[in-house]
Amino acid sequence: MIKIEAPYFQRLYVCLDAYRKDFLARCRPIIGVYECHLKGIFQGQFLVVVGINANYNIYPIAYVVAKLETKETWCWFLQLLIEDLGLVSVHGLDVAFDLVVPKAAHSWCVRHLYGNFKTLHKGKVLKDLLWNAAKAPNVAEFECEMNKMKELESGEAAHDC
Repeated sequence: MIKIEAPYFQRLYVCLDAYRKDFLARCRPIIGVYECHLKGIFQGQFLVVVGINANYNIYPIAYVVAKLETKETWCWFLQLLIEDLGLVSVHGLDVAFDLVVPKAAHSWCVRHLYGNFKTLHKGKVLKDLLWNAAKAPNVAEFECEMNKMKELESGEAAHDC
């Protein structure tokens, strides 16, 4: 008698062709990479890559449901994503991107940046300026918000853009 171990779920990758094509044709060439824990009966990890559409809303590109969040899972996800998007270079995520796309730049979630920022820079005004800079739709508005922060920190009166 041959014993066969029951198969078990490891991971699933989804990149819908319509979303992929629309992202490539209409969205800004910036992606966000996020993960969250799945709780309840079916535990695991949900990994997702989003873009920003013309209305400044997040736009789903691809996602993975995995049993575990590991370096191997991230590498697998990013390799499939790069292949699906036909990218030569990508901006992205920490260790996995260092392995998959060694020279890529990356950034951190503003919520996590603010956690460090608020220890040295207290107050609602600076918090709002940081978030305004993060949400700026273009370089000029970003730089304006950053200059307001610098002026406020140096004691100067902040100027409107």
